[in-house]
Amino acid sequence: MKIEEAAQLLKLENTKSLRPFQEEDPFNHQEVRGYISSYPDYRYGALAISHVGQFKCPQVIFGTPKIRYPFDRLGRWTFPPTDKVFVYDKIDGTNVLGFTYRGPRNKYYTSYKTRLMPFVGDRRNGKFFSLWNLILKKYPQI
Repeated sequence: MKIEEAAQLLKLENTKSLRPFQEEDPFNHQEVRGYISSYPDYRYGALAISHVGQFKCPQVIFGTPKIRYPFDRLGRWTFPPTDKVFVYDKIDGTNVLGFTYRGPRNKYYTSYKTRLMPFVGDRRNGKFFSLWNLILKKYPQI
């Protein structure tokens, strides 16, 4: 799939926010190729998959959308007019999304990704694959 086709699949006006990926799904051992979007709206982290293995399987997997913070870059609150506001402590963490994708012969695979990566992995910024395997062992219903 050409980058322009990925932009079309994702309904993006240009290709600036797309980057190619080719990575093995660590949960299903399938080589997956395509593009990942960093466009800051509902397409943030979306995958435009072109191939699973050597087979063309064009599809879009949407990620967890980027939600605007309720303050601007100077730290000023920008809430819309309202009668009540509930405030909670934000406990930082990593967003992991479970998703399914279609492979050859309409076989479906379940995998997991962080927001701007196609799959969880053990990388410089964290051992998310190892941690996620521990979570799946403890909570298999996920």
